[in-house]
Amino acid sequence: MSDAPTSPFTTGQVITPSVMTKALREAREDSDIQAVIMRVDSPGGSAVASDAIWREVLLTQQEKPLIVSMSDVAGSGGYYIAMAAGTIVAEPGTITGSIGVLGGKLNLKGLYNKIGLTKEVITRGQNANLYSDYGDFTPTERERLQKLLETIYQDFVRKAAEGRDKTEAAIHELAQGRIWTGKQAKEIGLVDELGGLDTALAIAKKQIALDPTDEIDLIILPKPKTFFETLIEDMEMGIRLPITPHLPLPTPIEHALPSFYWLHLFTNEPAATVMPFEIVIR
Repeated sequence: MSDAPTSPFTTGQVITPSVMTKALREAREDSDIQAVIMRVDSPGGSAVASDAIWREVLLTQQEKPLIVSMSDVAGSGGYYIAMAAGTIVAEPGTITGSIGVLGGKLNLKGLYNKIGLTKEVITRGQNANLYSDYGDFTPTERERLQKLLETIYQDFVRKAAEGRDKTEAAIHELAQGRIWTGKQAKEIGLVDELGGLDTALAIAKKQIALDPTDEIDLIILPKPKTFFETLIEDMEMGIRLPITPHLPLPTPIEHALPSFYWLHLFTNEPAATVMPFEIVIR
């Protein structure tokens, strides 16, 4: 399965639930497709997006073999969408795991005041102002957010335990945001095999009873889109998972885009499954 479309407004390529669910559903319902290889290269993103894609992976795996091939990074949300696959293949140096969740918001009141912008916030209800960017969390709001994050984390651990045939206690010991190399992940059971896309292809052939030398037809999904199709989709869908950029960008823009992505994420999402990161704004 190919990467998702390229967007000029994020860190490069993106995965959206609408794109991935459509591609997985198409592969699942096409009787000519006997096995699916999903290539993952993502440090994570929205918890909602991750769960939506995870569900489609689970449904597809129930219908036909689905093998995940991890590239450079498949952590947090990147691991979340992979853990329902029947077989997970990673490179020895793949950064993976990072089973965890974080949440918060940006308090931009100081910035607004600095540029002379005043906001008047009118609310109804005790926690109606929970995700407002014009103030800090109240103690009650902070407690509500903590409960939400704990619920999402427990769900992440439970699904990982089911996917890897382990107990929740065992996964919790490997989770808590820890990252592992592919070699380490295989030793502790978070991935099944070490190798690249060729290894995943060989496993797929074996699982559908083909000889390793048999020729096959590869169908790439989702199908490539034009720039304008990608632009419209990016404007319509605010939930996204970042993937390693593949287009050359001017250095200042390349350095700035990751920060804009995280700003966007925490402005629009209550919780995220993302690998550890740092935002530096000068």
